[in-house]
Parts: sequence; C-alpha cells; structure tokens
Amino acid sequence: MNSHSFASNKGDLIDSMVKSCNGNIQEYGIRFSFNANGNGEEICSSILKKINPNIKDIDNVVRNDKLYCIEIKSNIINGYIESINYDNYNVVTVNLTKKDNVNNLTDFKKDISSALSKDYNVNTYFMYIKFKVDSQDLEHINEKLGVVIKEHGGTDIQTVQLENGFSSTAYTGRYSPIKSAGRSIDLNYAVCKYPSGIDVIIGTPEILTSY
Repeated sequence: MNSHSFASNKGDLIDSMVKSCNGNIQEYGIRFSFNANGNGEEICSSILKKINPNIKDIDNVVRNDKLYCIEIKSNIINGYIESINYDNYNVVTVNLTKKDNVNNLTDFKKDISSALSKDYNVNTYFMYIKFKVDSQDLEHINEKLGVVIKEHGGTDIQTVQLENGFSSTAYTGRYSPIKSAGRSIDLNYAVCKYPSGIDVIIGTPEILTSY
C-alpha cells in the first residue's frame, strides 16, 4: 500500500505551492482501485460504513449482474464506491471528493485507507487539490509553481500549453511515480483560466479529474 503522504514532511511541497500563489483551497479528492475476492456489494457497503458518511448523502445505487455502485452526493463529499465483477474477482474503485478550504487531504486519505481490509493491495493513490488564485497572469502563476518545485528538489518539469492555460508534469521523489512517455513523473499541475477566474489543480502522480 502506498504510504506516501500528499503533504510530505520533506518541506510540505503542496502547501508551499498553494501559499506561493496565495491560493484559496476549494476541494481535494482521491481515487484508487484494487482487486478483491468475495461479494462486491458487501465490499462496497463495508467501505462505506467504515468511512461513515451520513446515510442521507447516498444519492443513488446502481446494481446489475456485473456492477454495484454507491453514488454519494452532499454539500461536502461527492463521488462513488464501485465494484465491477469479472470471472473470479472484483475490481473495486473508490473515487471521492471533499469540499474544504484547508489542505486536509492527507487525513482524508488516512480515513479512507483505514476503511480497507489489509487483504486489499492498492498500488497507487491518485490525489489532487484544487484552489483559486486572485492573479489573472497564467504564465506568472505557472512559473511560480515551477520555481517552488525546483526549490523542493523537483526535476524534469515539462509544460504543455492548453487552450485555457498550462499543464505540467515533474518528478519530485516524494510520491509513487508512474511512467509517461518514458519519463517517471509523480506530480502533475494545471493552471487554467475560466470565466470565474484562475483555477490551479495539483495532482499526484497525475491529475485524473477533469480541468
């Protein structure tokens, strides 16, 4: 099980990135999958019970021969816990987002991972944090974030331009990396401009939420 925390004790890289932009945190999230034997519905229900969201926050339950999915929707936590049945095992996916104005993602991950049986092996936790910035200068914000990463020992920063901003990847040695086009990356951040302002999303090892 991946033991890396999102806000590492090696200088709190993510917090430093947020502070460098005077960011106002909006939300954070976590997504991961694992293989499991047994009844998929029971596995999902057990995880839900241990995470202990308010029962009224269950928005919908989808059930058929192959799929069982609990959809959660509230003012604070949204997402789903899902099991897909294959011939002799289930693939269980947990995808949850929490609205918050401080970076409590590490605690959020601990609460969720503690709800899992020790028999379940999660190879990679995909996590992200999203915040708004007051500045309207996309390039300046993107450059600031790159400087902070380098100050914390990050390397191999590569940036691509989007229609509404920038998306960058880097290797920091702080999180479980993945391979992308032959490179090892463990950090992905996007700076995007919308009518509501500029949003920054920082993900590890990569951003899976839309932006």
